[in-house]
Amino acid sequence: MISYDKLSKKEKKAYNAKRRVVWGFSPVTRKKENAKAYNRKKARKEEDDAPFAALFLILYPAENVLGRNAVNPPS
Repeated sequence: MISYDKLSKKEKKAYNAKRRVVWGFSPVTRKKENAKAYNRKKARKEEDDAPFAALFLILYPAENVLGRNAVNPPS
């Protein structure tokens, strides 16, 4: 038996590969995301939804929604 420290690099690699175990699951601990933290994906999603809001305003102007002329109210 030769001590691990005296093994060659090639033999250490073979020894480590033999002892290594492949996990059947991810050992990383999962945790809930912080609701107060800034989320780039969420901000990007809200930004992508913006053109639909503009389209809605073009198709249904304020006067049609409110039933009166909201842009120039009567004096």
